[in-house]
This record gives sequence, structure tokens and C-alpha cells, in this order.
Amino acid sequence: MPTKILIVEDEAISAMALSYTIENLGCVVVDVVDTGEAAIQAAAEHRPDLVLMDTRLRTSMTGVEAANTIWKQLQIRSVFVSAYSAEEIEKDYNGALPFTLLMKPVLEGDLARLVEQL
Repeated sequence: MPTKILIVEDEAISAMALSYTIENLGCVVVDVVDTGEAAIQAAAEHRPDLVLMDTRLRTSMTGVEAANTIWKQLQIRSVFVSAYSAEEIEKDYNGALPFTLLMKPVLEGDLARLVEQL
């Protein structure tokens, strides 16, 4: 059964690029949403194997907050996708769980290695 991935990205071009890369790897994109609130709802509905989460979203809820909520409620792992460094993300992050960071633009090989670890 292919790996199911939820994309949380508020930039349409970035979301399309991630979708293309994921599908090239033989995985399934279960949904693409652009807010933290929608991410929580989509994760509960689709039960993905992995959430690819932009750290900075245009709504009041950050990707970090959404990832923490998804983990606490559903035990679904999120991987942060960002142009910001790990140090910058840690400033927003309360350390509730370890995180993995993929830098934008996401390379297919990096994503493939991540999916293999699931």
C-alpha cells in the first residue's frame, strides 16, 4: 500500500511542486490544505502516514502549532518544510516532540529517504 501524505502549504506553487514529487515517488497525496486548522481536520479525516507541514502559514495558527496538535491528538508525524533554518524554527518551537526539517525547495532524493524511514 502506498504511503499517504498530507501537504500543508500556503503557497500554491510550492504545494504543486511537492505533490508532483510525492507522486513521482509512488506515494499518494491525500489532501492539500493551506491552514493549520484545516491540517488538523484533514489529518483526522484522512489519517495520513506523514504530514509535510510548512512552518509559517498565513493564519494565526503556525505549522509548528498544528503539528503539535496533530501529534498529540492523532500520533501522526509531521515533517517541517521551510526556507527558514532549523535554528529559526526552534525559536517558534516548544520542543514537545523531535522534528525533522526539509529545506525548500524539497529535493526528490531527500523526500525519498524520508519516506523510506516510515
